[in-house]
Amino acid sequence: MRDVIRTEFADRLAAEERELVALRAELGSSKSQHRDEVARLQRDKDEELDAIHRRVQEAIGKKASYGTGRYYHHPRRFLHPLF
Repeated sequence: MRDVIRTEFADRLAAEERELVALRAELGSSKSQHRDEVARLQRDKDEELDAIHRRVQEAIGKKASYGTGRYYHHPRRFLHPLF
């Protein structure tokens, strides 16, 4: 009877160890996929922020050139309605 219980326990233990190995492999794969996805999202976010930064800088440049052009080419009374 003891041998049967030992054999059954050893079989269950071996099955649990195989399942643990498989779960660890799956976890490693999931971590790798998650890491890749996070890196991709970070790159996408950085590219989008760079594009926004470029557009803002262009708008600031256009506004600055427009503003300085108005200042030098028009009398002061055209800069502000109160003057």
